[in-house]
Amino acid sequence: MTDYQSRKEIVSFRSALILAVCITIGSIAISVLLSSGELRTTINDATSVFVDLLAALGLLYAAQRSTIYGRNVRLAWTVLFLGELTHTIGDIIWLIMEVGLHQTPFPSLADGWFLAQYPIFAIGILLPVKADVPPIPS
Repeated sequence: MTDYQSRKEIVSFRSALILAVCITIGSIAISVLLSSGELRTTINDATSVFVDLLAALGLLYAAQRSTIYGRNVRLAWTVLFLGELTHTIGDIIWLIMEVGLHQTPFPSLADGWFLAQYPIFAIGILLPVKADVPPIPS
């Protein structure tokens, strides 16, 4: 790996870390400062969907980058992406029901999506990963 590639990846990690801190501080500030329950609920639900999408995109990125380690590794990351995407769909349904339709989303259609994510994640974690990982140079 060249120095440029190493620096580029560190900048990407740094940017992701800054974004995560900003989202966390923003969520805490919204919860503390907003007195309106409906506005707070709308912002919190929308933030959840946004964070879910970022996590799904991160897993998809990992799947694409892991191709160099073999097909099984990429498949495992892709299945984890599908599990997160399933959770994201559940959160979108939750948002629509709670904010758009003004219904208590429990029990709801979103619960099926939330429950479906667990076996998908389990499959992604338990996939037999047989990768030829190159040794770390000393």
